[in-house]
Amino acid sequence: MELTIIALLISLAAPLFLLPVEKLLPYPHVIEELLKLVIVFLIYKSAKETKTDLLKWVVIAAVLFTISESVFYLANIFALGNISLFTQRLLLTGTLHLGTFLLLYFSIKKNYFWLAGGVTASILIHYFYNSIISSNSF
Repeated sequence: MELTIIALLISLAAPLFLLPVEKLLPYPHVIEELLKLVIVFLIYKSAKETKTDLLKWVVIAAVLFTISESVFYLANIFALGNISLFTQRLLLTGTLHLGTFLLLYFSIKKNYFWLAGGVTASILIHYFYNSIISSNSF
């Protein structure tokens, strides 16, 4: 269970640490998904040790990651003067992050062969999400 707590703390703090890294390496979809993989792997390892399914912790990790990341966008949202954009952002990015966290978790649970496909798929999903969002000026 200790690994799960560590994973949740990483989920909460991750966007803070990812921000400067993503400024240096302009591939946020790759960087975020690899960090999510580490978080999910810690939860999965904890599940193997405790012999329980920790799916709820994966969902909580995704929510924490989403909320933490969205807080960084509050300044931009306040500058636009439309607080409803924060709700919209939470829903859109929450769906993205929850989906990719679950994809990674179920890929790890299946086996390591599936994991390569799950990581690739989550990176591609995140890439296309970023492309669509940036082109629509959300």
